[in-house]
Amino acid sequence: MIDSNAPWSGRVKRTTATRRFAPLLMAAVLLRMSAASAAPPVACDDSYVHAQRLRKEAKLIEAREELRVCARPACPNLMVNDCTRWLEEVDASIPSVVPLATDEQGVNLVDVKLSIDGVPRSSSLDGTVIDLDPGPHKFTFELASRPVSETTVLVAIGEKNKRVAVTLEGPPISAAPPHTSMSAQRIAGITLGAAGVLSLGVGVAFGVDALMQQHDAGCPGNVCGAGANPSALRSAHTDGNVSTATLIVGGVLAAAGVTTWLLAPRPSAERATGWIRPGAVSVAGGGGVGVVGEW
Repeated sequence: MIDSNAPWSGRVKRTTATRRFAPLLMAAVLLRMSAASAAPPVACDDSYVHAQRLRKEAKLIEAREELRVCARPACPNLMVNDCTRWLEEVDASIPSVVPLATDEQGVNLVDVKLSIDGVPRSSSLDGTVIDLDPGPHKFTFELASRPVSETTVLVAIGEKNKRVAVTLEGPPISAAPPHTSMSAQRIAGITLGAAGVLSLGVGVAFGVDALMQQHDAGCPGNVCGAGANPSALRSAHTDGNVSTATLIVGGVLAAAGVTTWLLAPRPSAERATGWIRPGAVSVAGGGGVGVVGEW
């Protein structure tokens, strides 16, 4: 600040001195600002070393990021020259792919989720180029209601815009196999068969009881002598008649149940694997019952 009360000559000298040192002060400020924004020397050194190691390990994507650090003007000139040259070489060596998915008609699908090596990369396919390290990579394509498609592709150093295309086929995946209900006719066949088996069991029980009572009656040839038990013989005859009737009914019901089951219409899923059923056949001199079917 210039003192307005100072002599004129003194004010002129101080003003001249201020103008003389102004460029130097401005240069110092610019150098300080440049130094504050420059990358630390340690970052340059680390990136310079790490980039070379990553490049030898074929981890070109990571090597490129490190080279971008040590190629900045803030780093020493020697490093900048090397990193700039290496960065150009790495850029040219990094392979790239273009993932694509189509349906059965060859139409490109967009709403497809893409994962590479198990890592999600995008929720849709738009023809974007993806840079990768050289080597084999597993691509997984997912679209709602369609089977997942996976493919492993080898990408080589310097291979650019390689197409990785798959076909996502239908039909949509069903959450569970179709339910096939049993027809009423088949249920009736099961019921008749069960009733027949039960009747046969009852008939056998009455038959056994009739034999035991006939033995206890002591009437050989149904002739009761002294000391015999005619009432036991009569009970044996009654139980025998019941046994015969229930055995006949049970046999008829069992046969009807089996026939009803075999003649019942089968669900489409079962029909696809074949069927077998009894049917009338004609032979020379007569007829009969045989088994017919299809597979």
